[in-house]
Amino acid sequence: MRGSDRNRGSTALELLLLAGAIVALTLATILARPKVRGARAPALPGLRAICLDASASATGPRRQWPRQVGRFLREQCALAQAKGHEILVVEYAASAQRTFGPGSPAELLAHLDGRQTLLVPGERVAATASSSAGSHLAEALEVMTPNLLDPQRSELILVLYGDGTYTAADPAPALELLARGGVQVEWADLDPPTRVRLGIEDIHLPPSVAAGAPSAARLELYWQLASGGSTARLPQLNWSLSGPGGAAHGVARPELPPAASTEPGGRLRWSIRLDLPPREAGSHQFRVAVAPAGTPPGELSSGPSALGAGDQRAGAWLNVGQRLRLAVVQREDAPALSPGWRALSQQGLDLRSVHADQLLGVLSEVDAVLTLDVGPAELPGHAMQAFIDSGGGWLATIGWHFLGSWTSAGQAQEGDLSRLLPLDPGNEGGTPRDVVLLVDGSGSMAGEPFERVREALFELVPAALPVDRLELRFFNESLGPVEFRSTGQTPAERRRELSPLLGAAVPHGGTDILYALGQLSKSRERTDAPGLVLLLSDGRSTAVSAEAGAQVRAGLMRARLDLSVLAVGEHADRGCLPSLLIRGEELIEAGDLSSLAGLLQREVNQRRVRIDPDQIAVGGEPKDLLFRDVLAAQQAAGPVLLASPTCARAEWGAGSDALWVTQPEGEPLLAVKRHGQGWVGALATTPESAWAPGLLDAPGPLTPLLMALAGGGVDRSTEVVLGHEGGQLILDHVPLSWPEPLTCELWPPLGEAIQWVAEPTASSVLRVGVGGSALDPRRRRMGPVPGELAAFPRGTLMEARILGGAGLLASVPYLSPGPAEWSGVSPRVSRDLPAAGPKPVLPQPGPHPLAPWFLGLGLTLGFAAGLAPLRRLWSH
Repeated sequence: MRGSDRNRGSTALELLLLAGAIVALTLATILARPKVRGARAPALPGLRAICLDASASATGPRRQWPRQVGRFLREQCALAQAKGHEILVVEYAASAQRTFGPGSPAELLAHLDGRQTLLVPGERVAATASSSAGSHLAEALEVMTPNLLDPQRSELILVLYGDGTYTAADPAPALELLARGGVQVEWADLDPPTRVRLGIEDIHLPPSVAAGAPSAARLELYWQLASGGSTARLPQLNWSLSGPGGAAHGVARPELPPAASTEPGGRLRWSIRLDLPPREAGSHQFRVAVAPAGTPPGELSSGPSALGAGDQRAGAWLNVGQRLRLAVVQREDAPALSPGWRALSQQGLDLRSVHADQLLGVLSEVDAVLTLDVGPAELPGHAMQAFIDSGGGWLATIGWHFLGSWTSAGQAQEGDLSRLLPLDPGNEGGTPRDVVLLVDGSGSMAGEPFERVREALFELVPAALPVDRLELRFFNESLGPVEFRSTGQTPAERRRELSPLLGAAVPHGGTDILYALGQLSKSRERTDAPGLVLLLSDGRSTAVSAEAGAQVRAGLMRARLDLSVLAVGEHADRGCLPSLLIRGEELIEAGDLSSLAGLLQREVNQRRVRIDPDQIAVGGEPKDLLFRDVLAAQQAAGPVLLASPTCARAEWGAGSDALWVTQPEGEPLLAVKRHGQGWVGALATTPESAWAPGLLDAPGPLTPLLMALAGGGVDRSTEVVLGHEGGQLILDHVPLSWPEPLTCELWPPLGEAIQWVAEPTASSVLRVGVGGSALDPRRRRMGPVPGELAAFPRGTLMEARILGGAGLLASVPYLSPGPAEWSGVSPRVSRDLPAAGPKPVLPQPGPHPLAPWFLGLGLTLGFAAGLAPLRRLWSH
């Protein structure tokens, strides 16, 4: 009986092993076999991708451009329908965007026929094309590339509809990549031009003229012919010249020169002289605009005041006489100066209001610079230092924004203007502290509200004290993780730590404020450092009572955490949020968060400011006689220098001269310092309602100081000028002592420097007349325009740093030559592309990685199943 049972058990085991072997071998066979053999069949229909040129060079000369585009798209839809293809439409000017698709041609036809809502083709991008300076074809190809290289499509066709010109990046590499990837590239030319056009390419004014003397401007013009070469009547040019003494205006009626020859593309180019009337001393703004014939003259009070904004308007500054000029630099979000500040012109000081990115272009025309809460890092450091060294003056006013890039002189890097200031940041030490911005993570904070939180942090974080560690956390029904943390010791380090903020997003969900605050308290049980929690919420939370709020607040106090509560929105729950406060504390109304940056600054950076000093007093007798006269003039205006300002805490810098101090502390408020031939001043407050409201309406006691800073006399005898002409960059007024050749670094607003080498010129021709220089040819250096400049629109302001063997020789402004969208000199796309390569196919899937394992297992089990009968047979 036992032998029979043993045999039955052995047989069952053998069968089980055999079944396992069969299953394993079956799985191995299935997994080892690819699902598809050979090239995979396309899963999507073919694609006809259309790239539409909506730039000014395409739309301007053609009256019915949208209608022409509509006709062209209908033709393309017919071709796509015949082959069963889908349609993709991308338009480009100074930017590129997808207009339609990929989708069916029938759907696009429905849009074109008005049966569905879609902007008229070309209007979406062309609406701004007339004032843009770009044909960014390479960007448009980048938008289309993922669809054009899709291996699941049967046939891929790219149709380029434009005039063949481009600006910015060269599209040739992208076109070659598409062609080699199997894309068939077709070219479709625009209809011939139907509109004549007069454009202004450049203005040349003399550097300065004597008061009461006539002057002249030279205008470089072009005339775009229509198809057939017919010429209509030229429009007129209206001009105005405004400044001290009022405005003068007039009309110029240009005429084509008899010997003008037409360039490729149907353009005529020539220049005209425009005589200007005598003017009083001061800075005068010259503007000129193309206008229809018969338009009466008048002051052109609006529109761009610098080149590069279009070909129908242009402007420049004319300096008359020897009046002093002050550049006032404001932030872009700052309100305009009060009319009371313009009264400085009555003292002989003309004002020019600019933004920080425009200062480089006017430094050569002003005597002093006043920056209103603009940080040192935002100013052209090398150019400003050269300006001050040659006798220019600079007064910096300090507010919350300035604190974000103000570094002590000992830590400032080369080119950082903090090194020049007579004041150093104060209160850099103190007790280390953790600052937590705790943001409501419910849906009410998503979108625009959190964007304002992000913007506020970008301003707050660089201005924080080195001992403050800042972090951002969300909360909903519980406390979220740390989204961002900043521990840098300098403003530059803090700014480099801001990148995680770009990826932060509101998590959504319910809200439990008390539970989240309790979790935060527990997370800091082993932390000895004090902290500050800034709670940002609309107060819509689960059950909150006064008793529960008191318990949570007690937990925060045990964790050494102070709490500030900011109520968001007009409908914030003011029954919930006040329960988190203790006696004497007030709810902070954040409203729509438009002023959140200032609220956070006041809560976090109170240790960096001094509020309402008892009195502002003279700091002593200045060492320089000039500033003794300044103080005497300030005191003569009244006994109160400045009424109760909020001022940044500061320390005296090396070599500084104290003018104003706070009482009774004696902390510095206004100081000056000699640098080179010029002077630098720093005022530890700024004309804003929250800082120094007494300076909002007029400069008041600052007037004598500004006059003194501007009156130093800038030495412009060694001032070089960089320009371009005929494909060459030209450096004029070069001192004969400078080495040969010169290296120049052209620094655009963003990106790396562009290298250029300036060689001596062999020409002996003197340039004279309007716009000429009459220079000694030995003081001129020139070289080909670097190809990298083609990536920047016409008129882009750059800093040119001229280098010699001893280092930096000069820093001058430079306006890039283009290529201008409307200039007719933009490069053209090469149509010599490689033949279309083989269409990419989807890769063949290989065997599953588990197939060999199942094969081995099946063979092992099969061997084990066959071994048992052999053993029994051997035993018998």
